[in-house]
Amino acid sequence: WVVENGYLRPDWLTLERDGMSAYSRLPDDPQTIRARAEGLEMPDLEVRYRHDMATEMACELLYHGMNTVLRPLAPFFRSGRAVNALFEHAVGTPHAWRRDRLEREAVATTEALWASGAPYVVMPLQLQTDQAILANSPFAHLSQAIERTIASFARCASADMRLVFKQHPHDNDWENWPKRVADAARGVGVSDRVLFLDGGDLEGLLRRARGCVTVNSTSGLQALRLLCPTAVLGVAVYDMPGLTHGGGMAGRSDTPVVERTQDVDGRADPRVKPGDCHDGGSGDGEEDGEGGTDAKLDRFWVDPDPVDAGLLDAFLRVLAHEAQVKGSFYDPAGRAAAVAEIVRRVLAAPPDGAEPNFAAAT
Repeated sequence: WVVENGYLRPDWLTLERDGMSAYSRLPDDPQTIRARAEGLEMPDLEVRYRHDMATEMACELLYHGMNTVLRPLAPFFRSGRAVNALFEHAVGTPHAWRRDRLEREAVATTEALWASGAPYVVMPLQLQTDQAILANSPFAHLSQAIERTIASFARCASADMRLVFKQHPHDNDWENWPKRVADAARGVGVSDRVLFLDGGDLEGLLRRARGCVTVNSTSGLQALRLLCPTAVLGVAVYDMPGLTHGGGMAGRSDTPVVERTQDVDGRADPRVKPGDCHDGGSGDGEEDGEGGTDAKLDRFWVDPDPVDAGLLDAFLRVLAHEAQVKGSFYDPAGRAAAVAEIVRRVLAAPPDGAEPNFAAAT
């Protein structure tokens, strides 16, 4: 079993057998989703368990500090983290000192964008060290997804459209995403149309956006809940026909996540040519050359697939029923509620391979 932060944020946890994303047992077929949703109640999406960032950071430091000090007691333990967590926090200290200024700049940039009336698409960035990137995407490095997205945007988006990158709120700035994004945009001649935010309100951005591009972030599900058209570049449980653009651009059933899109130096090779855009998008999902460009992503800028609200409703019910637990790692009441429900579900789980029916469990 895997217990992780929830797909439904902020006060939900994920509980899945075998794993998440590429390893999830959740169905990715709309017909199956609708059938399983019959008779299920809509999940309680009202936020009931809250915590502030200071509490979360204190808990993180305490947890990882104890892991480091007590590591000799478990010499064969292997962490799934790409780098030491205490190192990540230490590196991020200077970035944290600039937080207030960066937030003001993000708000000002957002307000100027809204005032301009220009249409825009948002790409919320994930953490490079996240297993969602390292184990559940076709990219060896998040910069490849950034370059691929900017290349497609430069080829096919209208001249008045803007592409907005938003840095993850927990990013320690080690990767220097503002520079990577700026370099990629300058390389294909769209520096004046690509914006970068390190702060601000993601929900507010998504409410007014023409669309959202993500590798496989839970922000994609947040966008879908706002009926914002969403393109997924990696492997995500919500990536399916009727929900996301192109429905399964890198689906669990047909794209090996171990295949990496990179050239000899480990970076994506956009190979952008002015005007070299698919004519309206072929929709066949075939890749164009070595750059990993995709007809579906090219089509997204001009003709994004809408979100099927009925299918979304069914998916949220199945998701909450089979893979989510209402609760919190950081709020005491939320933690108690989550522990009780996790214990109940694990004890009520059917034999390996059988379909779950937690609602019928007693």
